[in-house]
Amino acid sequence: MQSEPDHKAQMVARHEMVMRLIDNNARQLRCDNQRHGAEIEGQLAARAAAAAGASPPLLEAVAQCDRRLAEIDDEGRRLAAERDWLTAALATFDAEAVGSGSKEDFNG
Repeated sequence: MQSEPDHKAQMVARHEMVMRLIDNNARQLRCDNQRHGAEIEGQLAARAAAAAGASPPLLEAVAQCDRRLAEIDDEGRRLAAERDWLTAALATFDAEAVGSGSKEDFNG
């Protein structure tokens, strides 16, 4: 059986992991929104470049949108990897808590 301070420390540690996971989810949603906006901007820039005979400033606008999408994709992959790590860490934490004889069921 765990002492009260140990139990509180475990609950605080678990709470911090859950809060990091919630923050990651919020950042993923913002990243998704940025992606959708950049896709729209890219489509508008490509349409304008095609209609105007592809002037250099319009071609640069298309290229800039493509670069922004690549950056957003990189951030999305980084956030997904972070989410996977946090999810695995939380599952491990919960499994260890159950294995240590904790009286709390952290899964609900």
